[in-house]
Amino acid sequence: MSELNTLDEMIEVLQAYKAGKYIQVFHSLEKKWIDINVPFWSFSVRKYRVKQEPRRFKVTGSVNGIRWRSCRCVNGSLGDGEEIEVIEIMKGES
Repeated sequence: MSELNTLDEMIEVLQAYKAGKYIQVFHSLEKKWIDINVPFWSFSVRKYRVKQEPRRFKVTGSVNGIRWRSCRCVNGSLGDGEEIEVIEIMKGES
């Protein structure tokens, strides 16, 4: 990872903040991204990014008795045409 934001990254972060998105700053000692509520912009010494949002996708139960091999229900199962929404858990995020 580059130490500081490029000009294009700065513009992206500022526009995202203006649009109401969450911003994070990289904490160099802890080596992780930290959420910030009110940024004190210091692009010359800190790296910022738009907080990544968890991916959302749908999992559908068996169709005509054929099950998806890539899905495993921990508790129960999905019936024909039944659908659930899955939200990714973001590891390492604050």
